[in-house]
Amino acid sequence: MELGLGAVTVNSITSYRDSDENFYADFGTAGLFIAQRPQTYEQFSQELRFAGDLFSGFDYVAGLYYFESDYELDQSTFVFGAPAGGIGVIGHSESYAAFVDFNWEVFENVRLSGGGRYTKDKKDYEFPLILSDSVKKSWSKFTPKLTVDWRPTPDMMLYGTWSRGYRSGGFSGRAGTPFSAQTPYDPETVDSFELGAKTGWLNGRGTFNIAGFYTDYKNIQQSTVITADNAQGNETIVVNAAGAKIKGVEMDMSFEPVDGLNFSAAVGYTDAKFNGFIIGQPITRADGTIFLQQLDYSDVDPIFAPKWTLSLNGSYTISVGEADVTLSAGYRYLAEYDQQIAPDPALYGALLAQDFSATPFVVPQNDPRVRSDAQNLLDASISAQVPMNDSGAKANFSLFVRNLLDDRGPSFAFAVAAYPNLWHYGVPREPRFWGASAGFEF
Repeated sequence: MELGLGAVTVNSITSYRDSDENFYADFGTAGLFIAQRPQTYEQFSQELRFAGDLFSGFDYVAGLYYFESDYELDQSTFVFGAPAGGIGVIGHSESYAAFVDFNWEVFENVRLSGGGRYTKDKKDYEFPLILSDSVKKSWSKFTPKLTVDWRPTPDMMLYGTWSRGYRSGGFSGRAGTPFSAQTPYDPETVDSFELGAKTGWLNGRGTFNIAGFYTDYKNIQQSTVITADNAQGNETIVVNAAGAKIKGVEMDMSFEPVDGLNFSAAVGYTDAKFNGFIIGQPITRADGTIFLQQLDYSDVDPIFAPKWTLSLNGSYTISVGEADVTLSAGYRYLAEYDQQIAPDPALYGALLAQDFSATPFVVPQNDPRVRSDAQNLLDASISAQVPMNDSGAKANFSLFVRNLLDDRGPSFAFAVAAYPNLWHYGVPREPRFWGASAGFEF
């Protein structure tokens, strides 16, 4: 909803969502491991924005934001058909925020942009299967940002930006022990720096953009699986690493040599490293005694952080009668990356034989079973758009092939029981897939 009040424009944005999901996983016909996880989620948000011009060359947006959600999860697991534990959690979250952003044309070709946001978060969780009382906590943070851009020519912009981000703390919704359930994880903050250039060439037929970035995380949140301190399976918890530093370069370009023929490409390089990341790992000896080993993950790779990414795309559109026919192809490359913070299970013997409760054991790499190999994905299609009448209605037809190279590595992998070395599972990428589609626009 939008309302004009003189020089100020007021926008109201209201959102509501309600979802029910029942996740069921059966790993093989032997009934080795079955997981069932019904969950419900409900959220409501309300935002008010006030926008206007304070003076010539200076515009602003200020606002208030409210968010509320309720979440409930019940998880049951079975090993060879026998119950192997369960998780139950009821969560309630609230968030309040006030923010302001501005753009100031300081000079004819120099603009200063900035703003800030104050956020307060509250979370209240119940774990009825393992805790008699609820756990609750609140956090707050002010996060500013600042950007300067300069346009030396109409087809070039140079810019530099800094922003501080914040993610609230919380409780591990899939904790399986009282200690993990009532132990909150802390908020994470991140300072992001970026320098870049955006350029246009050949009277708008070409573009080239480049940016270098550096990101410094404090208390970065990481989800990990550990053996429960009651020696009854694993639990998934969120922990804080001391920090992480991510730096890299991104480039992209586009080129239209003639009307209807388009090429684009993008390449990115990322170097991501943890800065101090120690987790307490309960270890059960043969005699049944449980002790806490300290594992130092500082040398492992952060998850979902491939060093190289590349994309190449091309399309050609021609008119055939009244129809527009488009031939297109796209290639994507992702270097290998880890998908889970979990040590190599081959290290389990060393953790049983020695005491690392005081001096942490340095984990050299994540579990190789949960590493995604390099991906080479090629898609292609031929499509036609046909006008149906003078009112703008159109019919769309398409023949397509996805994963033309039939690259079948894992799209997802997870070690269910890294300690001891029991088993893991993976989901392969979709194989080569051919298809056709049709649709109408009115």
